[in-house]
Amino acid sequence: MNTIIAEFGSKVRIDSDNQSDNDLLIISNKRNNSLISNLKFKGYSVTYYDYSKFNYLIKSGNLFCKHLEHESNILLGNKFYFKNIFENYYPNPNFEEEIKNLKIFYNALNYLKLFSPYNKYALNDINYVNVRNVLIKRFASSGEFIFSYSKLINRIASELKLSKKEIQYLKFLRILKSQYRKGAYIFDENVSSISNQILQEYLRIEIKPYLDSINFMNLSDYHLIRLTEMFDRDLSLKFQKIITSPNSYLELFRKNRQFN
Repeated sequence: MNTIIAEFGSKVRIDSDNQSDNDLLIISNKRNNSLISNLKFKGYSVTYYDYSKFNYLIKSGNLFCKHLEHESNILLGNKFYFKNIFENYYPNPNFEEEIKNLKIFYNALNYLKLFSPYNKYALNDINYVNVRNVLIKRFASSGEFIFSYSKLINRIASELKLSKKEIQYLKFLRILKSQYRKGAYIFDENVSSISNQILQEYLRIEIKPYLDSINFMNLSDYHLIRLTEMFDRDLSLKFQKIITSPNSYLELFRKNRQFN
């Protein structure tokens, strides 16, 4: 099958700003590293799947596909590909396993923070990603699909009785994430505190005085990368390169089990 290139996210919603990622999806049976590198050099955040993997996401009801169904535009390839494939797509409303794994990740992260110096700037990025993902799943579980971070924050503001200042801090978290990915290191304790509060509210995280090795080994490759980013300063430059386009590098990581 031919290559599909699609833009998705805030550019398609027409609510992008200076902090927005330029998200591109590439679906192809042959990975074109030269094309991906060129797009990343131009400032795009690239997600790559082969057709087999993407079809699996469709069949399993992965929520990312709902994101594409709502907010995507095919730039190259069969313009009707998404329309046809989404006819057989039904979002899976059960996120228990994902939430369970996210709890394991935060338990490991919080445990390690008790004993090790850590990259607090990376924590901004990690918390942004997970606050957004947790809230997306929170509403998707009841059939409401919201993918805009600002809309998610506005949506929970009344539910959690957040003050105007707390709402501002949560929205500022997105800016800190964007600056971190551009190599600027900014940390705000107030932002960290309110983002932790949101995660605590929806994940019910507890800090354990030990690590469960069996659960720890069940962490996803992405979460293992982010834990290493937090606690291994020697790899900070490599992880800065990786985290700007994590899905692209994860594909290589899974194949080679080493960082290039």
